Amino acid sequence: MATDLSLESRRRDNRRHPMMQQDGYWLETDVAAEYFDTLCEWIELLKSGLCWTGDSQVGKSTCIKNIARRIRDEYPDVAVTLISGERSCNRPNQDRFLKNCLEQTRRTSVGRGESLCARMTNHLINECGAVRGRIMVLFLDEGQAFLPEEYDALRSVWNRMNMQGYALLVYTVGNDELLANASREDVSGRHGNVGRFFVKFSNFNGITSEGSLSRILEQFDTGLTYPNAQWPYTRYFAQAAFDKQWRLADESTGLHRALLRMKGATAPSSDFTGWCMGPLLKSVHAMLKDALLTEGYDPSRTPVDWHEILERHAEAHLLCRRI
Repeated sequence: MATDLSLESRRRDNRRHPMMQQDGYWLETDVAAEYFDTLCEWIELLKSGLCWTGDSQVGKSTCIKNIARRIRDEYPDVAVTLISGERSCNRPNQDRFLKNCLEQTRRTSVGRGESLCARMTNHLINECGAVRGRIMVLFLDEGQAFLPEEYDALRSVWNRMNMQGYALLVYTVGNDELLANASREDVSGRHGNVGRFFVKFSNFNGITSEGSLSRILEQFDTGLTYPNAQWPYTRYFAQAAFDKQWRLADESTGLHRALLRMKGATAPSSDFTGWCMGPLLKSVHAMLKDALLTEGYDPSRTPVDWHEILERHAEAHLLCRRI
């Protein structure tokens, strides 16, 4: 039996909906599926050094947080840790970097007299022990912010773990500066860093086609539900239209055309890297929230003006870097 959520209660409580929360839900994208499949292969072969680069707001950080959860489910004996790069105006310092890593991984107690390298190594080994495994997957987010000396420190941790029979698998995401960092490591003779952290680069693209966009929107119509299976996200915010068979996925053509219009294009070019998830989803959220809160608005009867919504909620320069 369907749960009866009145329009008034949904309007009152919509801010509690997962769609309105930071990291409240997860969308499966083409690039995320590819990234996960590749990572599984690398983990099973104990390969480290996969790097993905993409534009700002394309969804890299959200993706790796959710993929980390999937890896924990897929490989319960593999430990997973995430660390985000932070730029500093201070001189490069390995101890400062390792201290920051320990803070980010919520390490609260350390052995007296241990070096920071030993503390970090022991912490990661203890995390492996907690899942009764000997593999640590370490995600580096904002990888372009890490300095050569910081990669040196991480290499020392990598070597110490290896000597004790543990595998440290490092996977990095960042922007195009990450490619330049890898080149500098190679030129400066830090070949040990290249072989551990910069083995292969791939592009982390956004939504590259109308078909991909349709598959994204379809998840609001079917797979994503709250508070139960009777309430897909689309129905929660636009019940009247949904019950008349209107679906958000049907808006993919109109939204795609509006995206192109925002960038003054009629079709993507050959070097198009995709629409960025951040500003795009803010616009989708705004449209659904309008459907819930605006009296008399029914997207099944009134065509959605995606161009106007994008102009209000998405900055054109953030939607994509080039088209």
